[in-house]
Amino acid sequence: MATHILTLAKLLALTVALNIVRYVVGGVIEGITIMEPMHTPMAAYPEIFKDFGAADFALGFLFNFAMWFAAVLAVHLMWPALKGSAMVRAFKGYATMWLFFASLAAVYMNHYLAGVQLFYRWSIVDGMILFPLVALAHGFFYPMLFKGRTGEA
Repeated sequence: MATHILTLAKLLALTVALNIVRYVVGGVIEGITIMEPMHTPMAAYPEIFKDFGAADFALGFLFNFAMWFAAVLAVHLMWPALKGSAMVRAFKGYATMWLFFASLAAVYMNHYLAGVQLFYRWSIVDGMILFPLVALAHGFFYPMLFKGRTGEA
């Protein structure tokens, strides 16, 4: 039981570290690449995209944390089946998670007008930026937290 609690604590700590990388480094990259075109549909369709207040931003961060925790957990569970160095395993795992993320965005995109679909297209591109960035950070931090699981295969 204590081992499972320690593993959960490590996975939560890893998720916090990855979220810091995602928002600090990823936020800068998003700001100079895709943020403006991604948010254009929000202004064009205010009846669909509501104005976000402080509580909405907090909830958004919570949902993002949950998404990244799910990715961390999935990569941790698939880790023994992945081959290569820790970095290669991380990129393989997060590529799988990006495919899942992109497919969900595509499903939602299919339900809206062309102008709103643009937001989901940019979300998929955003994932193409963020998932490799988070994979890189994961490949760096994971071996520090899980020393016994990082042998090359």
